[in-house]
Amino acid sequence: MISIIFLVIVFFLGDRFCFFSKNDSNKLFLFSFIVQNENSDIFYDDYFISVLFYMFPELYLFLIIVFSLIFNLSLKNYYNSFEFVNFSIYYILILLTFLFIILLSQFGISVSFFNNNFYIDPFITFSKLFILFCLIFVFLLSLDYFKFERFQITEYSVIVLLSLLGMFILVSANDFIVLYLSLELQSFCLYILASIKRYSNLSIEAALKYFILGSFSSGIFLFGISLLYGFFGTTNFFEINVLIYSSDIFINYSFLVIISLLFISIGVLFKLAIFPFHF
Repeated sequence: MISIIFLVIVFFLGDRFCFFSKNDSNKLFLFSFIVQNENSDIFYDDYFISVLFYMFPELYLFLIIVFSLIFNLSLKNYYNSFEFVNFSIYYILILLTFLFIILLSQFGISVSFFNNNFYIDPFITFSKLFILFCLIFVFLLSLDYFKFERFQITEYSVIVLLSLLGMFILVSANDFIVLYLSLELQSFCLYILASIKRYSNLSIEAALKYFILGSFSSGIFLFGISLLYGFFGTTNFFEINVLIYSSDIFINYSFLVIISLLFISIGVLFKLAIFPFHF
């Protein structure tokens, strides 16, 4: 129901989501738009509404999370039953299908917004679709896991959705600060998921070790960002790329820049538990 209401609002504001070309005054509707490129002369009818459209998948996912929390609390009498846990996953899967359609509608757009802190292009949209597909597969596998482990915690779906929100922001990040915050949002959700079996000592031990290693990797990651900011005076990916190829900073301090990028890479690999930091 919330998906239908939200989509109706978007279609109602459809003519404000579109943008115009100075050579053509015809409006382009929400799901039929011009792809922005360097050679096109396009200006926006309303910057705020345009940015709202670009952030629409994240906003929609955030509304799903809020709706899930309200829905779970409104049915607290059935809160920890197996049927309610399975039902909560089923209706979330239905809501995520609308999110899949929304992402498909953005396929082909290449644009940066929020002062170049966020960026979307076809590859980023494809990455979001792949992440969403994997998450749906995880939810389907979780149904049998709940039955086998007699798992009855409805917060599981909300925590996983919060982790998905962090992943979406992560792949769209065009700034190291945004990248760090989205990575931390995802990591905190994973810490909770590691300890979600509260009565298992192994689960608590795993979560505690993961949290300690995650905090250590956050320090390394931030140290690398601070070094990079000290060299270039910015944390924006586009600006750093321009400075590398148009200034002597990288030539004079190439070794230190590589060291800072190495610290950042180690922090990310620790966070994501990727080889060789999959302890």
